[in-house]
Amino acid sequence: MIIISNTIVIISMNEVRQSSAKVFLSSSNPLNWNTPTSCTSISCDVAPFVLRSNDTTHFVIGIECLSIPLAVYMVNVNNNVVELDGVTITIPEGNYTVTTLTTYLNSQTGVTGITWAFNANNTNNNKFTVTYPGITFFNGNAYTLLGYVPSNIFKLSHTFDNTVNLAYTTGIQVRLDNIQTDNRDSQTGTSSIIARIPITVAPFKVLQYFNAQPFYTTIANRYINNIKISLLDDEYRPLVLVGNPQWNITLRIDFADKVQSVREQKLIESLNTNMLTARK
Repeated sequence: MIIISNTIVIISMNEVRQSSAKVFLSSSNPLNWNTPTSCTSISCDVAPFVLRSNDTTHFVIGIECLSIPLAVYMVNVNNNVVELDGVTITIPEGNYTVTTLTTYLNSQTGVTGITWAFNANNTNNNKFTVTYPGITFFNGNAYTLLGYVPSNIFKLSHTFDNTVNLAYTTGIQVRLDNIQTDNRDSQTGTSSIIARIPITVAPFKVLQYFNAQPFYTTIANRYINNIKISLLDDEYRPLVLVGNPQWNITLRIDFADKVQSVREQKLIESLNTNMLTARK
């Protein structure tokens, strides 16, 4: 507290409090699933975290660890539909090689009139070439898998623009659906994604992530009594896990002081100078 003549200037200090509260979340209870058939988006109640309206601190949050069985098919409901001039091909879910995928697509030639060839004459750099009787339109969600750009195609033989991608996703994005963050995203602008966990194990192995010093994301919420988390693939779609295996995540929530503005700091310095001058 600083007193200058009859003016009282109060410089408050934040109260000392315990930091690094941990929140342990699990998908084990289907009642917490946000959709009846998928465990990759869960909503869990927690003991409330509360900041008073006049409190100068704010919450920050980070991921300490994530443990998730990587039960994923390279072809699933997120990437298995090809639409061709009103005809729909649904590729059965599962894991494929380029050979088995090409075999399945050519098994549909009687329906579509289209034949598929991968890396024809070794000149198209891991891309599909399609041959068909006339103008067609490629659409559906299999564009990343097969490498086409949704559009009209006017040539009788056409090589797709992009390479075949059998990986499905190379990382898992963790999003807080009911908490506002200061993060940015090149596709969505502002974002509540707090981490992208790279996939470093083969399908149907357990992906383990641990960071003793997590990167903290500033959040705007001043009252938290529920945490809703979604796991997404590279295309921002809900991650598809075969058989809904149980996964676990540990979050750390800290309290951080806001940095005083330069103007506030200069005001305090000016008041201190005036106080010293008045005493002389």
